[in-house]
Amino acid sequence: MDSDPRVFFAAERTLLAWVRSGITVMALGFVVAKFGLFLRLLSSASIAANTSHHNNELSNIFGIALVIISVAITIGAQLNHQPISKRFRLMMYQSWQ
Repeated sequence: MDSDPRVFFAAERTLLAWVRSGITVMALGFVVAKFGLFLRLLSSASIAANTSHHNNELSNIFGIALVIISVAITIGAQLNHQPISKRFRLMMYQSWQ
C-alpha cells in the first residue's frame, strides 16, 4: 500500500459512499413500512373495507428487513475501512521517523 494521502482519501470516499448507501436503504425501508400503514388507513376509510381485508404485514416485514440490511451495510463498510485506515496511519507514523 502506498503512503500517498490520495490512497487514504480514496478509502475515506469509499467509506462515505457505503454509509450513504446504507442510509438510503434505511430510508427506503422506512418508506416501505409506512406505505403499508398508508394502505391500511386508506382501506379502512373506503366503503369496500367491510368486504375485503388487506394484510399489510408483508410491507412491515420487508421494511424491517431493509433497515436490518442497511445496518449490515454500514457495519460492513466500517469493518472494511478499519484495517485500511490502520495500515495507512502506521505507514504515516513510520515515514515521520
